[in-house]
Formats: sequence, structure tokens, C-alpha cells
Amino acid sequence: MSLRGNVEIVSSRRLQKFAAPKTRLLACTALQVRLCVAESHDTGGVVHLHDFAKPAFLFARAIAVGLILILGACQFQNGSLNLFGRRYERQTPLPKGVEPNELVDAKELENQNDPLGPLEGSELVRITQDRRAEAMNERRAREVKSKKDPLGKSFQQKDCNILILSGGGVFGAYSAGVLCGWSNSGKASNGGGRPIFDTVTGMSSGALISPFAFLGSEYDPKLRELYTTVSNDDIFKIRRSIRAFFAESLASNEPLQAKINASISAELIAKIAAEHAKGRRLYIGTTNLDTKRLVVWDIGSIASRGTEEARQLIVNVILASAAIPGFFPSVRFNIGVDGAAYEELHVDGSISSGMFFRPPYFPPDQTEVVGPTLLAGSNLYALVAGKYYPDPEGVKPRTIAVVSAAVSNLMYANARGDLYRFYTYCSLSGMDFFSTAIPAELKTTNNSTNFDRGEMIKMYNEGYRIGQHGAFTPTTKIDPKSEAKPPKPYSYPDGNAIEFKNPNDGWRSTPPGLDSEERSRNRSGLQLKVKKFPGGEKRPQGTDQNAGPPPPVAK
Repeated sequence: MSLRGNVEIVSSRRLQKFAAPKTRLLACTALQVRLCVAESHDTGGVVHLHDFAKPAFLFARAIAVGLILILGACQFQNGSLNLFGRRYERQTPLPKGVEPNELVDAKELENQNDPLGPLEGSELVRITQDRRAEAMNERRAREVKSKKDPLGKSFQQKDCNILILSGGGVFGAYSAGVLCGWSNSGKASNGGGRPIFDTVTGMSSGALISPFAFLGSEYDPKLRELYTTVSNDDIFKIRRSIRAFFAESLASNEPLQAKINASISAELIAKIAAEHAKGRRLYIGTTNLDTKRLVVWDIGSIASRGTEEARQLIVNVILASAAIPGFFPSVRFNIGVDGAAYEELHVDGSISSGMFFRPPYFPPDQTEVVGPTLLAGSNLYALVAGKYYPDPEGVKPRTIAVVSAAVSNLMYANARGDLYRFYTYCSLSGMDFFSTAIPAELKTTNNSTNFDRGEMIKMYNEGYRIGQHGAFTPTTKIDPKSEAKPPKPYSYPDGNAIEFKNPNDGWRSTPPGLDSEERSRNRSGLQLKVKKFPGGEKRPQGTDQNAGPPPPVAK
């Protein structure tokens, strides 16, 4: 009995070259390195040793050895022992039941002088209230001066409603739940119930939700289906080959494309076009990889063409907005610039901006009321698909783990920055700002691409619960400058009180981190103490660790 072997770097199409009898094939698929070992009494086999010195083989062998070393450095499942025998253990950096911003430098506790204090919390809220009351009075004065209708009544500008949907992958289940619960709050839109949105903007997962949110509660069952019945297989297929590392993406999003294509029907496009004709607007954002810029698509304008090409363009725009770079392939758009043909690569809009704002449309006959306080009294609702702050989690000092944690934190910070921009715009224009995100105390997955039905249903239900309360409750607020006894509320010149809106459970009217007890404290050393908030309330900034053991070290 003789043992024969042939080593060759081949493509799968050349596999037939191995004609030896009783051949056994051991394939390293990624490198397409095939080792064929045959057992036979046949004496015709020859081993050419000089083949092992060919540059192609040497390169393949170097890659294979490198992969073995990388795999060897990985941790075993228990997370403490690697191939080289080194044990890795460290105390996770957050005690059980403690929020990150509750860690205070021991010396700072003795220092009561905080130069940032007057610029935060209740003082900024008061300044915002003053500005809103001023903007409402400016709006009322402008309306009085405007043209009167045939009955002699002054023009009254309507309060607009703007919905902003963030990206978040699987966490979009929370946003879908909020919208569906909001529809069943039993409240009128001016009392905190779900309104008909004048403008809807969406990114990534928010782009998937946006057409259905735009068309109203009629499409709530579709939202519930999209975020409570799907699994990973309905969204993507992992490319199970190291060849994927050299391809455009690790996974194929063909299942997601098929689902979007089936959901965005010609009937739905016609309804979007009809609402666009009424002055309502729907926008979706993508990122142009070549220009590194946000691209905003006017979906209603595209739908108004009424063609199959327009429908397919909307499908591709939604697919592009949800294309996580590196995980999903980019979407190609062939455009023309002054008669010349160009190709653009578009991916997830969230890498340019976590959320984006577009004002509502005003017809030309209302230009006389245009001004800096045009939107005073209107509402801006930002639905964050995720938490305001990532859950604290011990990170292993390994390249992939560190980079992953840093990028994730950057995305959260980017979303909070967007909320600050919206809040600032609302404060200056007299609009009312509301945002909601997954409560900090809700224990959730930390993987936005793991479409686990149980996790999605849990987040959907929590969103539904919060939506059922309605976004706000109308109220009046006392004017701190009032000299009356007792003080009077903010009022119009005719004495009527100006209406304010208090956010309901699960909503907030300030961006995360604005309150003084939310921001990070200064450190002057390494000895820290835990300082609880008054009343022990949980802030919308924390971790799910309160519902279980201390956070594990990330693998």
C-alpha cells in the first residue's frame, strides 16, 4: 500500500483535477487550499517536492499559519484561558446597582462649588420656557396682523407635528411598539395622542418604519409584523467563507430586499403620493460612501411619478439606508451629472447622522406668516431605537473588542448630539421637543443585528406600553417674572394662559445629559465614592445590570 499526496491551490471549478482513487479532500474554504491525500495500491502517483516552494503555495501557507495563530489567541468559551495558557481576569469597572454617573471623586464631594451648575438643569429649563412663551406671543401678534378670511377672522397657523426616527437595527422594535401603542392611547393629538405627522424622517431601521408611520395607524399591523415575527434568516444570510473578508460585506441582505420589495407595494406608493400632494413630507437618509455626505431622499416626490421605476427606486433607497457598512453590501445608484454617467455607493444613513430634521411644507399663500417663530407651538418627536447611553460592559483589551466598543459608543454619542441639535432648534423657535428611548432599566440584547424574536417582542411591548400613555399632558406654567399674588402663568396679551406640555412617562422634553445629576463628574484622583440621586430614582442613562449580576467582560 502506498501513500500519495498532491498539494495545489485551486478554484472550486478546478476540483476535477484530483482524479486519484479513494481521494480524501480537506478544504480550507477561505484560502481555497485543498490537501488531497489518497490511499491506493496504484503506484502511479508522484509527489513533486519543488511545488512546495512555489510562491503561491508559500503565500497560502503563511496565511494559513497566520490564521492558526489568530485563532489560537482567541479565548476558549469560558473566556479565561487562551491557547497560549494565559489567564485573563479583571474586576469589571462598575459595582452592582450603580449607574456610571453615580461614581464621584471623594475629594469632589467636599467641593460644593460647581461652575457648570447654573448652566444646567432647572435654570436652562426656565430659560427655554421663557423663550417659548416669547415665541408664542410673537406668533399670535403675527397672526393678528395677517390677512383676514371672508368671515373677518385672522389667519390661525396650525401646529405642525414632526416625527424623527433613528436607526438601531433590531432596536427598531421599540420604535414600532411606541407608534402602535400611541395609536391606542385614546387621546386627541392636541392632548398627547398620536397625530397625523406633517413630516417624517427616517434613517436605517427608521427608514424601514417611516413609510408606515407616515401613512398612519392603518399600517400598525404591518409594523408589528415586521418587528415581532422575523428572524435573522428573514433579514440576512452570512457568507460562510473567509472570502467574505475580502468581499464587500460579511452578509447578503437579499432576504431583507425581498421583504422590502413585498412591503412597498404600488398601492402603498400611491397613498404616499396622495399625502405628498396634500403637503405632507416623507424623507429618508442614506450615506454616499464616495462623498462621505448625507443624502436626503424626498420619497413623496419620487412616489408622485407613479411608475414601477419610482417604486423600485424607493425600495433601493430604503435598502441602502439599512445597509450597515461592511455587514451588508452597499447599494449602487447610477446617476447623471450634466449628461455624464456616474455610479454612487450608498449605505446606512446613520454613519453620517443618527437622525435628521426637515421642516414641514408651507404653501406659497402662507408666506406672509413666515418667520423665526413659524413653528412655535408645533411638536418635534424623536423616537430613538435603542437607549440613550450604552449599557456598561467590561471590555477585553483585544483589538476587535476595543474597536467595537469604541465605535458603538461613538454612535450613541452621535445620536445624543443630534438630540441636542433638535432641542436647541426647538428652544429658539418655540417648538416643543419630545424624545423617547428604551428605558435604561430594561434588560436588552447589546447586538443590534441579532433579530431574536423574544428580544424584539420584549422591546416592542415596552414601546407599546409607553406609547399608550401618550407623549404629553397639556398644562400651564407659572411665570417666574409675574409680580401678581399668587403668581400668574405665562399668558398672551389678552390674558389667556399659554399652553405648555409636560412629557408623560417614558418621554422627556430635554436631551439626555442636560440635567445636572446626569452629567459626568470631575475627577482629581482614583478613589471614588457612590453618590445616589435624591430619592434613588433611576435616570435614563444607565445599565440593565440592576436587573441581574454585574456586567460581564465582553468577549
